[in-house]
Amino acid sequence: MKKCLFLWIFLPVLSQGQVQAGMHYADEVARKAPKQASPTQLADYFRSRSKDEYELARMLFTWMTVHVRYDANGYNTGRFADCTPSAVWKNRVAVCSGIAALYQSLCQAGGLECMVVSGYAKGFDYRNDKRLKDVILDWNVVRTNVRWILVDVTWGEGFATSA
Repeated sequence: MKKCLFLWIFLPVLSQGQVQAGMHYADEVARKAPKQASPTQLADYFRSRSKDEYELARMLFTWMTVHVRYDANGYNTGRFADCTPSAVWKNRVAVCSGIAALYQSLCQAGGLECMVVSGYAKGFDYRNDKRLKDVILDWNVVRTNVRWILVDVTWGEGFATSA
């Protein structure tokens, strides 16, 4: 628990709604990336166009927010799509665990150290009188330019409806 709290307090968060200084280039490259046959080819494409590890992590993040959709129906019904990185790559839909797993896979293919972190979140059904007890969110922590950053692709996508 102390590790997670430390990460949230002291590490910057990569967020789509909050464009980092100088990240317009990275976001444009990610949005306009040609279709790739594999996660490795996509990571290679971005690696060849990024100036550093942070920009590579941002390109992968932006690509994910554009091309992978949150499985709101699976979340609401409990019938999730397959969350393995290969299935998420193929189907382009997953709940947070699959999204975080594919992001980790893409980062690793690009030579970045990346881990999946699990924890608590105030989601659709959160109520003030309800104690957070179930781990319901997975996100990532990525080492870039000798610094760790938090990345939450699921929430970076924007919003989901209760569909």
